[in-house]
Amino acid sequence: MDLIQLEYTDDTKQRYQTPNGPQAFTKRQVRVLDSSGEEHLTEQLESLYGPILKHDPQGNPLAVRWTQYSPRAANMNLLQMEQASNVNDAVAIANVSGIPPQNLMAADAEGNIAWTIAGIMPKRNYEGDKLVPWPLAGTDFTGWLAPQDYPRVFNPASGQLQTANSRVASGDDLAKLGDGGYDLGIRQLQIRDHLAKFSKANEADMLAVQLDDEAQFYGEWHQLLRQHLHASGQPEATALLPVLNDWDGHASVDSVAYSLVREYRLQVRDRVWEPLQAMVRAKDTDLSMLGLRQLDGPLWGLLEERPMHWLNPTYNDWQALFDSAALAAKKQLIEDAGSLGKAKWGHLNRSKIQHPLSRAVPQLSWLLDMSIEAQSGDSFLPEVTGTNKGASERFAVSPGKEEQGYFHMPGGQSGHPLSPYYGAGHEAWHNGEATPFLPMASRESLILQN
Repeated sequence: MDLIQLEYTDDTKQRYQTPNGPQAFTKRQVRVLDSSGEEHLTEQLESLYGPILKHDPQGNPLAVRWTQYSPRAANMNLLQMEQASNVNDAVAIANVSGIPPQNLMAADAEGNIAWTIAGIMPKRNYEGDKLVPWPLAGTDFTGWLAPQDYPRVFNPASGQLQTANSRVASGDDLAKLGDGGYDLGIRQLQIRDHLAKFSKANEADMLAVQLDDEAQFYGEWHQLLRQHLHASGQPEATALLPVLNDWDGHASVDSVAYSLVREYRLQVRDRVWEPLQAMVRAKDTDLSMLGLRQLDGPLWGLLEERPMHWLNPTYNDWQALFDSAALAAKKQLIEDAGSLGKAKWGHLNRSKIQHPLSRAVPQLSWLLDMSIEAQSGDSFLPEVTGTNKGASERFAVSPGKEEQGYFHMPGGQSGHPLSPYYGAGHEAWHNGEATPFLPMASRESLILQN
């Protein structure tokens, strides 16, 4: 996906420049329903480069060029995967499959493993991840990568592969992929380290990895907060030290310390980047630095070196910034939970799994929605949880040993709210209890007669 910077040809803003001269925008009427069900009619401008998303600070229209807009982007080649007999076959099929590009991992009976991208990938005559001027972009991609040019990994020396929504490729391969908003690597790191302990993993081992709530990402933040509180000259800040005593290194439901450390990171982050964020917003109000997922590396470097020319001018020194962040974190937790003592992580991190219909008709929530439950885990952990996100499923199964496999699905598998089995299996997903991958004994039968 690229963002192409176009140019209007006149003040009417109805035409734009192309290699073949001025071209009129195509206009398409789009009907949109808001959350109340009210219908709105909007006009969508289309160009040879794709639909117009927005305008840059100079007023130039920005078009989105996405591989999926190409006729080549959709085909049925992925069905050939059923006939693949080894990882080489699987990778070759993946690289010519017309689907939105995504990770593909494969293993075969000989013990080979592989990673690649499934979906078509474009060639570019420019570097990705930047605003591309229309003369450089051309009206279409310069071509498409041949399968042998795709990023691929076969049988790495470590003997394992893991993605965890993180960056898998480097160098030239990363340049081909671009930055799709990949996660920090800490969750991937924990998964990698777990798998390295197993000479031969079984289903129970895999479930333990998926339920790992160790907060390695926040371990250093816990130490940093403790140091900052000890160094503080503010009694209200140093009074927070006892709150850290229940820290056990995990995103545990009963831990107030985890809630405080987590909120402290956000408050420090916002204060450190506030001047730069203001500069970005002055250029484009739609942009935000804080949404960038790779800011923690530079942030940590600043916190270790504490250069005065990078200090937010609101504060006289770095300790004043840390004190402000700590007290703001306390205030936020009290606001969210009612008191600091009640700000246990499980109180703040409760699952809220809603049926799409109840979002439109809240009166049906009692019938359609799952119960709200305290959860361990968090975003940067193998056990990914949040109030409105989490593992959409968990399972592990070995071909030929399906009876040993397990399967979890939030909300259960029944879609009928009046069924006695509506929500069945949800509690096992929430509690991390392994339930069988294979169907269990039939209890009831539904017979259709004409």
